[in-house]
Amino acid sequence: MSHVKSPAASSIWIKDLYVRYSAEEAGWILEDIDLEIGPGELVVLSGYSGTGKSTLLSTINGVASKVFGADIRGLVCVQGENVESMDLGHISRRVGTVLQGAEAQIFNLQVDDEVAFGSENLGLSPAVIAERVRTYCGLMGLSPDQAIEGLSGGQKQRLVIASVLAMEQGILLLDEPLANLDGASAKDLLGFLWDTTRQGRTAILVEHRLDMVLPYATRLLCLENGRIVQDLDQAQAERSYLSLFPGRQNSSRCSTSELFRLAHVEVAHGHAPVLRDLSLTLHAGEQVVILGENGSGKTTLLRTLAGLVRPRSGELWRAPQLREQPLKSVGYVCQNPNYQLFMDTVYKEVDFQSESAENTWAFLDLFGIRHLQERHPLALSEGQKRLVTIAAIAAMRPQVLLLDEPTVGQDHQGLGRLIETLEEMRRRYGTSSVVATHDVRCADVLGDRVLWLEDGTLARDGDHGLVRDYFQRHTAEHQRPVEGQSRL
Repeated sequence: MSHVKSPAASSIWIKDLYVRYSAEEAGWILEDIDLEIGPGELVVLSGYSGTGKSTLLSTINGVASKVFGADIRGLVCVQGENVESMDLGHISRRVGTVLQGAEAQIFNLQVDDEVAFGSENLGLSPAVIAERVRTYCGLMGLSPDQAIEGLSGGQKQRLVIASVLAMEQGILLLDEPLANLDGASAKDLLGFLWDTTRQGRTAILVEHRLDMVLPYATRLLCLENGRIVQDLDQAQAERSYLSLFPGRQNSSRCSTSELFRLAHVEVAHGHAPVLRDLSLTLHAGEQVVILGENGSGKTTLLRTLAGLVRPRSGELWRAPQLREQPLKSVGYVCQNPNYQLFMDTVYKEVDFQSESAENTWAFLDLFGIRHLQERHPLALSEGQKRLVTIAAIAAMRPQVLLLDEPTVGQDHQGLGRLIETLEEMRRRYGTSSVVATHDVRCADVLGDRVLWLEDGTLARDGDHGLVRDYFQRHTAEHQRPVEGQSRL
């Protein structure tokens, strides 16, 4: 753990910090924060959704005050200089930020232009920019000449990370960077962060997937109600916090009644096929998990089942009850919750397609968001937004729930509630679910059947025992790196 004693000796130095987004707010989002982070540290910031983690990052990079007009008391310094005395251009030369929502940071149409964008704004030479594009596209497994429009959600997240890393600032702030990454990409990123902090850079990660990040961390900060309640070194953190959700026995209660039948289906984006010769049958009552690397076709399969994209060839059959009321019987929750939130309160969002006020309150309680009922959905944390989106779709009581990365932004408490709620919906209403996820914490308990996609094809189809096989194959065991040994 760092023991720096002054702003000049620190990468980040915070004293007596209080933050709220309006002077009229009764309470502070962050309060009484004292924090010193030195060069060479890789700090993980953890805590329940809505406890101020993202706000702390946006205070460090100046966005909270200079873009959102937040009311800030106290002192925040980066590399020895007061953030409030610098403009955003000056801060951005020192601090690189990866936001939770990848698409909010994408400006260009092609991968190489996007990765070059930040370095071009720093005024670097064309030769240096070209080398950085090559290096960081390679690190994140991207093709420089690829069109961004055709990237999956996980690939877009890798693109944003590559674009920020290419600017090579001394301080990196990453807000849930592993959220949509497959195991190999997550390992590459964490290995790079380990190497680069050993060379003197500083990194702060907001992350709920502690099982993956703690072996690389030097320190864990835990926020609760806007305050830092624990500041642990790596050994203390692993002893206290490293845990996974336990597996469960197969509890499938599916019937022989078919809901979807796909025969030799091919789906393409433009001329590029995404799903290839895909054949499978899904039954009523099934709880299905879809695994696969970024770009393997998970989202496209969900969108095909939801009727949002049409196969280029092959047969897609839906049960009569799904064809008669497609918008009511099939509920689809996409990766980005901002696409599906449009009402001005959480209550109205959940109530919009609910059959009754009683039903609305029931789902607000099921998802643990009753206390947010009067909040604007877009003012919530990313984890809270996702719960609201799922609750709003679930309140329709669809026969099938299609969920694309529903655990992003969820702490362990939120994950537990989501798992319990999906099981309760199956018990009460016979709801089937199909969930695409990269989350090793809960993939084993989200489904009784696993579809493993590779390059748009169905590589394997089996019970939840496949989860172990998938993560053992695609994610090398995360162990504490050895000093002087690169993880890449």
